[in-house]
Amino acid sequence: MNIIKKIIILYLALFPLNAIALDGNGTGFITKKIHSPERNKLIEIHYWYPTQNINADFDFGNPKIFVTTKAKLNAKLLTGKFPVILLAHGGMRSSPYNSGWIASALAKSGYIVVVPQPPSPNSLKPNVAPHELWLRPNDLTLGLSSLDDVSILKNGIDESTTYGLGFFLGGTSMLSLAGVKIDPVLYKNSCKQKNVNFDCHWFKKNDVELNDLSLEKLSKIKPENRINTVIAINPELTKTFDKNSIRTISIPLNIIDISNNSSAALIPDSALKEAQNIAFSEIPNSNLYSAFSICTKKGKMILAAEGEGEICKESEESTREQIHKDILQEIVNTLKKN
Repeated sequence: MNIIKKIIILYLALFPLNAIALDGNGTGFITKKIHSPERNKLIEIHYWYPTQNINADFDFGNPKIFVTTKAKLNAKLLTGKFPVILLAHGGMRSSPYNSGWIASALAKSGYIVVVPQPPSPNSLKPNVAPHELWLRPNDLTLGLSSLDDVSILKNGIDESTTYGLGFFLGGTSMLSLAGVKIDPVLYKNSCKQKNVNFDCHWFKKNDVELNDLSLEKLSKIKPENRINTVIAINPELTKTFDKNSIRTISIPLNIIDISNNSSAALIPDSALKEAQNIAFSEIPNSNLYSAFSICTKKGKMILAAEGEGEICKESEESTREQIHKDILQEIVNTLKKN
């Protein structure tokens, strides 16, 4: 074997194709609707993936507020085998567009990204919103299972490697799929204490009493054994987790904090340290809104006029664009280790 081949083999061993940025490639995008027995309706699944086609013909997002993410609809998948990332972004009332920037970036980095869409914020009724605690993990499992039916992708899936990535309540969903259980009693009492449940103000405003809810389905969430590693960015409700269930998790868990201590309800609870294989990290200069897309100039003006200017606020030390790169790099570095 000559020296050049040896160098190439060594390089690929240290930096496999799925773990490095694929400069010069575009982002492919497909949507599909599948039936959810749990919801008794169709749910929409988004698939992002690497492609050689850089001629984007689709803008994902709300251009009035945030910079859109460009993609090529139904593009041909790049040749090769690519790991899968199951992605859930946002809280209980999350925007459907927050996932675009990170899904596209991961696709360009060599991953097939599967993103089930949660109910729109306007359609989610407060009295049934806690059902999302088990409905969203179920959506994620359905989205992963649907991959085999996406003809453009099925021949390029590395079926041996699947990762879970979640932001906020999406992080909670991913931890649920890893086997972490939410204690129904702790959840029902979560609005009787401070800094436990991010949605308590919304529930109180709409006269929702958590103690009156039926939560038996929380115990029926099934772990997703196809997931090899979970990354959770400021998962919600960590103070309601059953500690015994945390101790049983065997796959690597990685908790990333971007909150900058701005919301105590989103600071990962110390009980997570009970997990067998867990790592913690922070993104410098970030805040909770760093998980959102970059605001447009018009969007900054609109949100400021509505008293929501903080959504677009950036730190003096770093732009949101740079923090997005830092979040992406932290995620990719974590996946390379696992």
